[in-house]
Amino acid sequence: MEGNQTILTNPADGKELKYKFNRCFWSHANTGGKKIFSNKDLFDDVGVELLNNSYSGFNSTIFAYG
Repeated sequence: MEGNQTILTNPADGKELKYKFNRCFWSHANTGGKKIFSNKDLFDDVGVELLNNSYSGFNSTIFAYG
């Protein structure tokens, strides 16, 4: 991960695929020096805003992988 970009490397050929998102949160045990985000961190950062938008009648989506 670099900022809002997640980079996946194919171990067979070393090719990289880069995906950009509005926000990315690192939660893997092997941190590589990165901050590990907890569920509370995630909720505080995006959950509250999404709930408030939903209560106001707007659709909200969280894409979570892993």
